[in-house]
Amino acid sequence: MLPREKVRIPGAPQVLRAILRLPQADRLGAAVEADLLGMDAPLAGSVVHLVNSGYYRLPCRVRDVKHAVAYLGRDEIRRAATIAAVMRTLAGQDPAERRAIWFHSVHAALASRRISDSFFAAVDVEQVQTWVLLHDVGKLVYLEVMPDSYRRIRVHRADRALTWSAAERELQLPSHALLGAMLCSRWSLPESVRNAAEFHEVESLRALNDDDDDPSTTDDLRVVCLANLCCNLATEDLGAEQRAEIREAILDALGMTEGTFLLLMGEIYELRSQVTGILHALSPVLSTSTSEAASSENSSSRGR
Repeated sequence: MLPREKVRIPGAPQVLRAILRLPQADRLGAAVEADLLGMDAPLAGSVVHLVNSGYYRLPCRVRDVKHAVAYLGRDEIRRAATIAAVMRTLAGQDPAERRAIWFHSVHAALASRRISDSFFAAVDVEQVQTWVLLHDVGKLVYLEVMPDSYRRIRVHRADRALTWSAAERELQLPSHALLGAMLCSRWSLPESVRNAAEFHEVESLRALNDDDDDPSTTDDLRVVCLANLCCNLATEDLGAEQRAEIREAILDALGMTEGTFLLLMGEIYELRSQVTGILHALSPVLSTSTSEAASSENSSSRGR
């Protein structure tokens, strides 16, 4: 396994770092965030594409980032800026694999809303949906900084019908969960986002199932795990042993019958059509090259 110091984690765009440093209690924060985003035109454009993609389910289109801030509010725009920055910065060199990662991430984010609405009424759906959307950021880091290792994992996983994390362990390569946590630390993202990036596999869900000490703080992470695992079951070619392990953990977490589980899985499978539409709307953002993203970061740095 590679030591941490040998993995070069890309830095966050300057504008995003400035936005994340703004005090939450600042009454002028929304206007300041809009002005900061305006200093990085490509990032601001990506935020507008994301907001209009259908992911946020707005009843009308927003014209620009100031309109988006006014419509969605400060917290949601902060989250949208983080998502857009990840999309632009971790562009990678393999568009097909990058799209596959985002397909799963968007699918899981939509599934998290369905799971939250039905089983976890106290969860902040909008917030948790963003955590789920970023849970696989470690795979994007892999694709960006260790593309050869990424391809080894992909081939091994397909050959053995394994989950991604199981393939990493068998190949003795760094886990994407570790790389995701490292990126969250470098970008100073909220601890909740780091937790989602680090703890979303079946082992994490089993640990949560065994921990009833503080359900108010674990339900959010349960939704992250459940959304990821349900989408894995719905779309990935997994071996019988791994499918059974994941299914058992989901049933235990939700306390549901087999019939209810099958209905849930059918609904999650059907969400794929919505994912396709959202990714189509995000094509201008997801087609960003690594060099364009770097140029955006450098230009925003020169603007200060």
